[in-house]
Amino acid sequence: MATTENFVFGDGGDTYSFSFPYLKTEDVRVELQEYDDTQPVGDKIISRSSTSAFTIPAGNPTQIIFNAIGADTVYQTADGNVREESDPGEYPVRIRIYRATQPDATPATFFAGSAIRAQDLNDNFDQILYIMQEKENALISIQTGGIGDNVISTSAIQDDAVDANILRDSVSDDSNRAVTTNHIRDNAVTTAKIDNDAVTTAELASDLTIDLASGTVDSPSLTFDANTGLYSPGEDQVAISTNGTQRLLIANNGWVGVGVTPASVFHVKNPQPSIILENNGGIGSGLVFKTTGNATSDFVITAGSSGSGFYSNQHKFYNVAGTAEYMCLDSDGRLLVGTTSASGSAKLQVAGDITATGDATIGSLNGGPLSGARNRIINGDMRIDQRNDGASVSSGINSLTYTVDRWSVAASNAAVTVQRLGTAAEYYLNVTGAASVTACNIRHRIESKNIADLAGSTVTLSFKCSSSSLTSLSTALVYADSVDNFATGTVISSVNISITSTPTIYSTSFSLPANAANGVQVIFSLGAFTSGTFTLTDVQLEPGSIVTPFERRSYGDELALCQRYYESIGATYSIASQANVVNFWHSFKVTKRADPTVTGSRTFTGITVQGFSAYTDSSTTTTVDNASAEL
Repeated sequence: MATTENFVFGDGGDTYSFSFPYLKTEDVRVELQEYDDTQPVGDKIISRSSTSAFTIPAGNPTQIIFNAIGADTVYQTADGNVREESDPGEYPVRIRIYRATQPDATPATFFAGSAIRAQDLNDNFDQILYIMQEKENALISIQTGGIGDNVISTSAIQDDAVDANILRDSVSDDSNRAVTTNHIRDNAVTTAKIDNDAVTTAELASDLTIDLASGTVDSPSLTFDANTGLYSPGEDQVAISTNGTQRLLIANNGWVGVGVTPASVFHVKNPQPSIILENNGGIGSGLVFKTTGNATSDFVITAGSSGSGFYSNQHKFYNVAGTAEYMCLDSDGRLLVGTTSASGSAKLQVAGDITATGDATIGSLNGGPLSGARNRIINGDMRIDQRNDGASVSSGINSLTYTVDRWSVAASNAAVTVQRLGTAAEYYLNVTGAASVTACNIRHRIESKNIADLAGSTVTLSFKCSSSSLTSLSTALVYADSVDNFATGTVISSVNISITSTPTIYSTSFSLPANAANGVQVIFSLGAFTSGTFTLTDVQLEPGSIVTPFERRSYGDELALCQRYYESIGATYSIASQANVVNFWHSFKVTKRADPTVTGSRTFTGITVQGFSAYTDSSTTTTVDNASAEL
């Protein structure tokens, strides 16, 4: 059998070779196929398409080069390259390069008296030979089952040419029957092709199984109109669609979803009210949830003339997994949120934060004022630094050194470095350790007038801190043994707290004794702080056992509170040379806690909590640096 065609598979390129001879380049044809070699003979070609978008190079007459086609197809990309697999479909793409010699005219025509060339005779004979080879190969292909799908169409068969008498039949051998179920193409027999009343009930088997196509949401397999009916969106699934939209789905596990793929036994999703149950009213009618064998656990949702609501012995609300209780309305009418056990008789008990966008009417907040003046620490966010204005200072060694306002630092055996760092958004006190330090404390003293009302009650200390070297610190409250005199004191309680290098809010509660009315000192003990840094900010001491967000007062209010204990003055007084002596009175910006110590270029007299008197003369200038009434 002569070679009249070659088959090659696409490899992603545009150039392919063939081996048969031909007379003219236009006799060379190309067909692209989706090819599945796993199918039976005659069914291997899934689809086919002829193309003329190729050229045969003059210098290589047994090679074709595909041209760019402008847009992707199942078989080729836009630049003409033949795919390895079809898209969509993912079948191998096979290229059929074949010869179709034209029979309409001979290559050469001879006239009386003309010369006859051997080449012309050969071309004419080759034409006849090529045509005969092609016809022979076509007949062999037909005999071996090589007629492709859709090659012979209905219109190509004469009416009544195929009848029951012509079709092969066998009563014993199914493989010898000409027309069987497996010989009928899917969807080949349609309703339009079945005569009215051709299929009757008597002709249907008692165990009849109707095998429907899966269909799609907008083209169901069992329809009431074009896009409404039943279909199967996946294996072992049944769905109902209306107007081309899925409305109900029964999943392969039996779960039912309305408007959604079910995530539970019955799952409804709809922007409108999802379920409407209508009854005749009366308590006890409505939607009832039951637990088998436990009648007291019934949960009823009802709506009727006597009122709407839900009832059971107690109502509990859980997370999606059903493993954690989030809220409970117990049998005593107490609503518990974030806790599973009631404490006391309060009707609303919440463990966690509460956010309200409307008004709240309450008598007190955690036993303290509703707003403002909760924090008894002054300058807890380290904003005010009258002495150093952010410059670093060394602590005292075995003595207190005030750094930022109201905060002092003391170290033993060696000094540590202290500095206010940060920005207006958040300042913090930064302490850097030093070799040989055996102890380091940060202190804040609260005068009696600001703490006496909390004596005998519970208070909570909260703060934000971090350290690059420490993993724990000790916090303690100490009351003064006499009013506002911290020369000696008594420890109320101390707590060790584990800390990390990430700024984190920590808290602990203390019970203040009656003697706390003398004044309370808050102490952060860093131990032998020989290296690394420690940061501290947002320190708050408030009434009650609940931590609330840090109370941030206005800068002016915070400065005024600090100036009760220390005021940076920086004033200068001088007179003209003709004057001898001038006495003057300097008033403080804020009334001091006690008569302060005034520091300047002279010894000042008449010092009170309101101010002091001084003098200057023509020979000197009087400067006033600061006034301190620290505890």
